[in-house]
Amino acid sequence: MKYKGVYTALVTPFKNGAVDYTAFERLLERQIEAGVQGVVPLGSTGEAATLNTEERAEVIRRTVKLAGGKITVVVGTGSNSTAISIENSRIAADLGADAVMLMTPPYNKPSQAGIYAHFEAVKNAVDVPIFGYNIPGRSVVNMTPETIKRLADDGLIVAVKEASGNLLQVMEVLRLCGEKIDILSGDDFFLYPYLELGASGIICTCSNLIPERTLTIYENWCEGDHVAARDVQMELLPLMQTLFIDTNPVPIKAALAELGLCEVEVRLPLVQLQPEALEKLRACMHRYGLIN
Repeated sequence: MKYKGVYTALVTPFKNGAVDYTAFERLLERQIEAGVQGVVPLGSTGEAATLNTEERAEVIRRTVKLAGGKITVVVGTGSNSTAISIENSRIAADLGADAVMLMTPPYNKPSQAGIYAHFEAVKNAVDVPIFGYNIPGRSVVNMTPETIKRLADDGLIVAVKEASGNLLQVMEVLRLCGEKIDILSGDDFFLYPYLELGASGIICTCSNLIPERTLTIYENWCEGDHVAARDVQMELLPLMQTLFIDTNPVPIKAALAELGLCEVEVRLPLVQLQPEALEKLRACMHRYGLIN
């Protein structure tokens, strides 16, 4: 397992409509100090679809510089356009990303053959390791275990972020190609059970807020204390669920804003957490001792 541990899917802070690079660096430094194994800027949590090319490049540049080789940087470069995915991946590779991550192309609804051809085209154009990202809840199309196996067999991907929420599918992916690529949970709720099945870690949202506590699940499991790992996962479950009471990253940004780490601002078509949901979030954070 080369890509293992806790990878934080970083939010992209905004202030008055622009990327707040000062807040971004503050959040990134917090992750590095906590000891996460890696970060993933410009994914779904990073609202990558709303950033322009210049903003994306600056986020990558600052991430790579601050990471300084201490943690792994996996940049989200996916798009529903293969040509744009190639362009994004080239920029990330040129700026020093350790790997790139491509979601299953959204909106176009490609066939499994089309998904394979998409990854093949990017891999042929860019000399950088590629993560697959299966998130049918956003992309509509599910990348099947057989397609993931084919991509792994042909060396087109080195890892996959599995966010289908389908335990049977995850088990099948692990059965078919668990020794060929790293499998990481794409759902905060499933770190412990996926580790038990043979996954190597997680790319998660909640570690933006609680990196040390999230790491405790992984560290306990690695130390052989699987009961402690399970107990921490169960302890954090209500908080994890609350951080998804609205579309990600709306709740996690609201939570970080409560700590004064960034503004609550998101970009349209997302809007800020509504008052009733915000009160639920605040109450949950209070129960966990995150705010007074």
